[in-house]
Amino acid sequence: MGLALLSAVAVVSIAAGGDYAVLAGGWHWRTGVFALLDGLITVGLAVWVVAAAQRRWTAPLSATLQRAARGSYAAYVFHAVVLVLISAALRSLPWPPEAKFLGLVLVGVPACFVVGHLLVRLRFVNRVL
Repeated sequence: MGLALLSAVAVVSIAAGGDYAVLAGGWHWRTGVFALLDGLITVGLAVWVVAAAQRRWTAPLSATLQRAARGSYAAYVFHAVVLVLISAALRSLPWPPEAKFLGLVLVGVPACFVVGHLLVRLRFVNRVL
């Protein structure tokens, strides 16, 4: 429903003014409505995904997933550092950029959770995170 409203505002905006650039920003009612709907849809979708996950995934987590869940906030906080370090290590490889990206994803995502789990095990970090 929200996506249909967002699309309708975009179509009306283009039809009324002929300039779709007004949706990208500025002081116009179409920009405000578009930004409002975009925010509502984004937040609503995030809440819906969390609610659907809570309803459907009620089985107990494995030990590995419990460790990853415990370190997930630390992984969120430190993921940029981990990914930059891994991408710097991959930089010197003579691979195409797509292969480097795939390597970064395959190595970087688990590495972020491992680093998060290891950091949470430290007493002073555990109190903060």
